[in-house]
Amino acid sequence: NILTDNTCVHCGKSMNEHGRIAVQVPGEQTRWHTVCPGDWIVNAPIRGPYPMRPHVFEAMYIPVTED
Repeated sequence: NILTDNTCVHCGKSMNEHGRIAVQVPGEQTRWHTVCPGDWIVNAPIRGPYPMRPHVFEAMYIPVTED
């Protein structure tokens, strides 16, 4: 595997610790995105599932608390 010793430019971890997810954008070919450890997988209504970095997720969403 060519990615065996590579380090991720986004999180600094070994590429062996990562996943991949197919992202389909309407009108475009399917693209494969790298999923870093700790990324959230967001399922958008039109776009479908895609990875989101933790700092972006935390800036966009607020936790739900149960009262």
